[in-house]
Amino acid sequence: MSSQKKKKKNHNRNNKRPEQRRTEPAKVNNTEKEEPEPEKEVKPEEKVPEPEKEVIPEEKEPEPEKEVIPEEKEPEPEKEDKGENNESENGKKLKGAKKAVLIIAVVLFVVLLLLMSAYFIIREYVNRRFLDQINYESTNESFSINENIPTETQSEGETIRPEDNLDEVQKSLIQADAKTFFLNGESAESNYVTNILLIGSDVRPGKEWNGNSDAMILVSINNKTKKVVMTSFMRDMYVYIPIVDTCAKLNSAHAYGGSELLCQTITGAFKIKIDRYVRVDFYGLMDIIDAAGGVDMYVTPEELPVLNQYITDMCKESGTGMIPDGYYLNEAGNVHLSGMQAVAYARIRYVGNSDFERTNRQRKVLTELINNCKKMSLSQITGLADVALPRISTNMSQNEIWDIINNSIKYMGYEVVTQRVPFDGAFTSEYINYQQVIVPDYVKNVEMMIDGIYGE
Repeated sequence: MSSQKKKKKNHNRNNKRPEQRRTEPAKVNNTEKEEPEPEKEVKPEEKVPEPEKEVIPEEKEPEPEKEVIPEEKEPEPEKEDKGENNESENGKKLKGAKKAVLIIAVVLFVVLLLLMSAYFIIREYVNRRFLDQINYESTNESFSINENIPTETQSEGETIRPEDNLDEVQKSLIQADAKTFFLNGESAESNYVTNILLIGSDVRPGKEWNGNSDAMILVSINNKTKKVVMTSFMRDMYVYIPIVDTCAKLNSAHAYGGSELLCQTITGAFKIKIDRYVRVDFYGLMDIIDAAGGVDMYVTPEELPVLNQYITDMCKESGTGMIPDGYYLNEAGNVHLSGMQAVAYARIRYVGNSDFERTNRQRKVLTELINNCKKMSLSQITGLADVALPRISTNMSQNEIWDIINNSIKYMGYEVVTQRVPFDGAFTSEYINYQQVIVPDYVKNVEMMIDGIYGE
């Protein structure tokens, strides 16, 4: 009995051991619930009881804790995704912008090429259609000198007493002063002023000489002051003429050596750099004024008979059998002048204050001609160019002429200012070789010219 009891006791003990083993894990679970340590519960080491099926459902209890685990880690990948999406979207936008810029650049380049091509095509057309008609003259200074030019004589009806004529000593002093001033000092020039000398020569058809320059107007385009200054030079000024090495009236410089020598004479005498000119004779100017529709002018009763006399002379000298009756002006006052009448008006010398008023008449005609051009249509300007260009001569290049054409609209808006050399109070009148001449005060005239052309 005792042995059986012992066996039973031992058996009961053995039966209790597994129960204790089963309860131990439960105690562990209870402690885990009381102390929530997610890291320990998630660790795989604590899944030891997996062989026991009864323990498996108890280990699924920490599932609600999985909701707590993500905390702030879950949005991170979302942010990274959004950043990647933004980067890709920005990249697409940047690529699109680059494509748009590239397309615009290509379009602008093509448009620029088309405009340049059109410009050169138009320029070539204008060169052939118009500018090639101009008589271009070389700027080479090795021009010929004609010392056997016709000399002016005492004016008809004018009596000069011997005592009024300067003696050789006085004449030599004036000549020495003119030459000394010419050879000393520099001529003014600037990159914002373009000087072009307009020359009207009195050369007659069939005559083999250069002719006197009875009209000399310096056109100075000042891009700084936005002004066009027209300066008339009186033909009777007594100046030093280089190369010929003599003193004579200014207009005879053209007769001696043409337009080049005239430019050199004015440059040295008045210290204004002049190396470009445009020349036309009286008959060419008639045609140009007619093509521009004529000019409106006021003619005084005193000017009327002298004007008609010049018409008679020009018709006779033309050598073409022109009949003056069709050109005579019948009345004074505000009248519309044709080309012949306008040139005759500009040549009037013996009415009023001699050459002083003549230069004023020349500026009036030129100013009115410019005003007419401003009002012209394109077809009218084309017609005027067809008439004018073959009748003018110049030493300007086609590129220089094109610069003026390109800026012509701008120049039309510039203020036009006129002046005359010599200025009032800056000269004396003398008789040399029984001819009335004007002796300029070079210093005063140069100062006033430079101020008018280059000043503010």
